[in-house]
This record gives sequence, structure tokens and C-alpha cells, in this order.
Amino acid sequence: MNTKPDDELLALWVEDELDVSVHTEVEVWASGQAEWAERRELARRTRSLLGSTIPADEDLPNGEFFNARIRREIEVRETAPASRKPNGSSFLGWLVPLTAAASLVLGIWIGRGGPKSEIVPPPVADLTPVLYTPQKGVNAELMNSEDATVIVLAGVDAIPDSWEIPATVMREPETRPMASKDER
Repeated sequence: MNTKPDDELLALWVEDELDVSVHTEVEVWASGQAEWAERRELARRTRSLLGSTIPADEDLPNGEFFNARIRREIEVRETAPASRKPNGSSFLGWLVPLTAAASLVLGIWIGRGGPKSEIVPPPVADLTPVLYTPQKGVNAELMNSEDATVIVLAGVDAIPDSWEIPATVMREPETRPMASKDER
């Protein structure tokens, strides 16, 4: 194999999961690549280390385990006697609404009684547009007019005349006409 295999094949080779038919081709390419041999060796050491710490015969709990526990809890709560609800004369029965009402009144009183001052809006960041170009040597110029904003890129190869815009890009969203006042 003269060319570098794609990333998927290399990942499968590093994890020792390649088919036999492709394995030899990738192995020939990797024989001259020390970096990939180190990656493979590191993956093998990590796999053996994890294999020695996690017992293979111990299964992880699955969804049925958790569902069974939830079902059991629901059944226990359904069969348990109904708890006694507090009646209106108990201490907590009138304390909670009284505390909520007092908090509401206190909040309104503090809100109205504070010093009168002018509301100052928070500072606004400088919102000048920044032109970013992903390639070095490309200069961008922004031109605004009433009808359009145009970005001119200098240093970018021209689009060939043979290039066509895919049909999916050219689709316009479906629009429905608005109803006039007479139709309402």
C-alpha cells in the first residue's frame, strides 16, 4: 500500500479489529511509520491494563435492573397506607401561607421604599464587525449599502465556471400569502 490508509482503517488497525484481507496492506504501510506503531503499542498496553482491572465475567447493570427497582418502589408506595395530611388547625397548616404572604408584603414594601434614582443602562460592547478569513494571505473588505452588504475577498481562487450550485441550496422556503383585511 503506497498511500496512507484512511482514518477509519487506521483506527481499526490500532485496535486490532481489521479484516484479514485489509490487515496485511495496512501492516505493510505501517512498517515504515514509527508514530503509528507507538500508537498501536499504547492501545494494546491500555487494553491489557483495563482488562486486568475490570473482571470480564462481571456484567454491567442493564436497563431492566433499574426498571425493576423503580417498579418495586412504586408498588411499595401504592400499598403503603396513606399518610396523614395536616388539617387547617395544625401549626404548619397556617404558618406556610402566613410566611409567604409576609414575604410578599415585605418585598413590595422594600421595592417601593428604596431611593429614587435614574436607571442607567449597562455598558454596551463595541459592536464593530470583525472579518475572519480562515486562510493566510486573504484580505477581506466589507462594503455596506442600503440594499446589501458585500464582502470582497482578495487572494481567494476564483470559482470555476463549471461549478454548479446544488439543487438543495437553490430551493426557496414555501411561503403562504397573507390574508387581506377583507378576508378576515
